[in-house]
Amino acid sequence: MLEGCRRRGEVEIYRQGKEKEVLHQPSQLSGEDVLLGFILELKGIF
Repeated sequence: MLEGCRRRGEVEIYRQGKEKEVLHQPSQLSGEDVLLGFILELKGIF
């Protein structure tokens, strides 16, 4: 499953009590309020 998402350039985000969010070829992801200040760069992954 992870490999299929990587080929399509998709990131699936799961949050408790909310529907799944799918991002298409994002350049980075934020830790939002769970991991304040955390940024994951995705430029080299897709």
